[in-house]
Parts: sequence; C-alpha cells; structure tokens
Amino acid sequence: MMTREALTLLSVLLTGTLGMARADTLKMECDTRGPNSAYCEYIKQRFEAETPHQLQFVSLPTSTTEKWPLLQQVFIARDGYALDLLLVDTIWLGLLDPHLLDLTAQVRDMAPDFIPSAWQSNIVHGRIKAIPDSVTAGMLYYRQDLLEKYDEQPPQTWTELERIARRIQAAERASGHPQFWGLLIQGKLSEALTCNALEWVASHQGGSLVEDDGRISANNPRAAKALDTAAGWIGSITPTSALEYTEESALALFQKGDALFMRHWPDAYLQTQEANSLLRGKVGVVPLPRGEQQGQHA
Repeated sequence: MMTREALTLLSVLLTGTLGMARADTLKMECDTRGPNSAYCEYIKQRFEAETPHQLQFVSLPTSTTEKWPLLQQVFIARDGYALDLLLVDTIWLGLLDPHLLDLTAQVRDMAPDFIPSAWQSNIVHGRIKAIPDSVTAGMLYYRQDLLEKYDEQPPQTWTELERIARRIQAAERASGHPQFWGLLIQGKLSEALTCNALEWVASHQGGSLVEDDGRISANNPRAAKALDTAAGWIGSITPTSALEYTEESALALFQKGDALFMRHWPDAYLQTQEANSLLRGKVGVVPLPRGEQQGQHA
C-alpha cells in the first residue's frame, strides 16, 4: 500500500465511524515486531501529524490459519473496539463482506493507482470493500554459489530444475552433506500450500480450477500433470518433512545451507541477505519455472 492510500483509508474510517469533530484513537493492524516495524512507525507519525487523531497498532498472528479463526471470533462477538483497520487475504473478502465498510464512494478514484487485477479482487457484489496493501508472488530462490560450482544455470522449466536438483543433491551428499536437498516447498495444509499448488497448475497452463464463467476446469490433463510432477518430488529432491513446512520452516532450512532451490515469497530475500545470514551474497532469485516449453512462469 502506498502511503497516500494508507492515510486516505485511515481518514475514510474515521470519517465514517468516529467523525472528524473530535480526536479519537484508531486501531490498526500492523506488525511492529517484524520487518514492517519502520513502515508502521512512518504511517503513525504521518497520520498523527496530519490529523487530530491517534493511531494504535494491534498485532495479529502472521499465520493465516491462526489469524482467520481469530478474526471470526472478533466479528461473532461484535467487538467494535478490537480493530478498525485490518489486513486480510484477498480470498477472505467474500466471507468478511458483512463486517466491512463499503469504501466505494471514498476510494473509487484511486483505481488507476493499482494493478487492475489486484484492485478488482477487492470488489464484492459491486462494492469496494478493501484496497490493495501489497502484491506478492512466488519466486524461485537458488544457491548461486552452487550453480556456479557445478556449472549450471537457473532452470527455466520444472524438468530442468529436477535434473539440476538431482545432480547437485547427489554431489553434495557424496561430499559430506548427507542432509542436503534439491528443492524446498511449503507443503503444510495451509494457504501457502494452496498457493504452491496453484502455481504448479498455472505453470503447466492447467487453467484456474474455476474459470471466470463458473466452469470447473480442475480435472484436465495439464493440471493433473502438474500435481503428479510435484508429488514425485517428495522423498526424492524434496524432504518428506516438507509436507509440514510453512514459509518459516522452509526458509530456516534453506538458511542453514541445506537446500539448492526454494520456492518462497519476495521478502525472504531480505532475510537471506542479513548480516548474520550464512547465505549472504550466495542467493539468486528468478521467476518460478515453466511447466514445459509451452508453459508459463506463474
């Protein structure tokens, strides 16, 4: 979310729920404990300097599987004092629709500032119920030093990735690194796994599972090939324990130097480059591989 949009939305909430006649406190979800702490403080300083109101931050679980039931409890309890401005996954908006303000009149002119598909995802039954905070995408992380050591290039297809992963995994294990793996994914039953699976299917041109016209397209050969391919990684180039991996656990193993490739979000790069990281200066990032030559980078 660009700063102007953040402040605009804060003002909209105050105008619509508290009124601008008196000073009040707005409760906003922002993770002051993590890498966004500086951003949170910047928003607070600007908001309180430009309005007569105060901003109080509320921290919620970063795990979507923990956060969703907590939000449900807040709304079921009709606790109007718990939270005013919150961050939600786009896919939750339909379920949260009854609890969210209609922002259409206040923010509709901001649409050109955003990626069209991201903006459209926040419209429920013709009403704008949120504005995009951030757009992220799965990326392929790789050990740049190891690809150079074995004279390999970052893979363009999943087939190339498998070949390179098997080769370097075998070589590293033979040279005294028995716990080395070729590829890490997020396989725990969670929204992270959903994202991984959608990327596999999309990279194989396997459709969108449910198309824009409502047609269910999940049962098709390309989608089946994508999922079969990923299933074949488990126990081969991907540890069986990856079926319990979240983003944090996959990154922790990668940070230890125990893997060649890793699927993750863009923010993981910052952590690999921290001063105390064993992989600082050794990590590259490229788009996720295509399913095949006529596939696409999801």
